[in-house]
Amino acid sequence: MQPPSFDLSKYPTVETIKLLASLLERMTAANDQINRASTARKDNVRRASSASLLGSSQVQGGLVASATPPPPAADTYTKFSSRSLPSIDIFSYLSRIFKYCPCANECFLSLLVYFDRMSKSALALTGRPFTIDSYNIHRLIIAGVMVSSKFFSDVFYTNTRYAKVRMRHVLKKL
Repeated sequence: MQPPSFDLSKYPTVETIKLLASLLERMTAANDQINRASTARKDNVRRASSASLLGSSQVQGGLVASATPPPPAADTYTKFSSRSLPSIDIFSYLSRIFKYCPCANECFLSLLVYFDRMSKSALALTGRPFTIDSYNIHRLIIAGVMVSSKFFSDVFYTNTRYAKVRMRHVLKKL
């Protein structure tokens, strides 16, 4: 009896996208929560220092965790960070990319490798990890799929086509 084998090339791409979206959504939610906590600590320090400057012995106001993550801090803002949260969820975005620029499972799974390498590289170069959050995940996805499709596929789409896939989504919410 042969042991069961898994052939990635025969695995349905839609299922790969579901798994990938789930992982990326959990990762961005965790990083958003870390960013929110970091922002809250910085706000507490600012309030405390403001209160001490004013001679007040007590700082008023509690912090409430909102459902919307705060925008990236100035020191973590990158060229991939957007000014506002995209209106499309990660699964829908990956499905949209697959619909208009079909590619193999390898292209989508390579995103995980790219994101890991970017994080490690940033940590080595700057001493701070590259945080993937709700403000930059969509731009990182489209750039990663574009690069990986050019690497893995003999036939790939132009940068202009990827830009249109991204921009049509952005224009829909206006």
